[in-house]
Amino acid sequence: MDSVPDDGNVSPDDHPLLVLMVANPDMVERVLAAHVDRSDGKCAECSGYRLREWPCVHRWYAEQAQRILKSAAMSRSRTPAGSEAVRRRRR
Repeated sequence: MDSVPDDGNVSPDDHPLLVLMVANPDMVERVLAAHVDRSDGKCAECSGYRLREWPCVHRWYAEQAQRILKSAAMSRSRTPAGSEAVRRRRR
């Protein structure tokens, strides 16, 4: 895939690469660290292979995975304190 997908709202179920990245948060961090702008509008990591516009598709997927992971973390943090106590009693 040479271009960034244009769909704004993605779900991990929509894209197999997102499933992989969401399951491996350390992969997301490595991709975000490597796929950066070279300051000429090209991706530093992809440009060793072919000159690719930045953000490249790898960066786009990593950003989407990061957004999904942050959203999931925020949802978990909103769980009422009492709910945790109830869960512990059920065990």
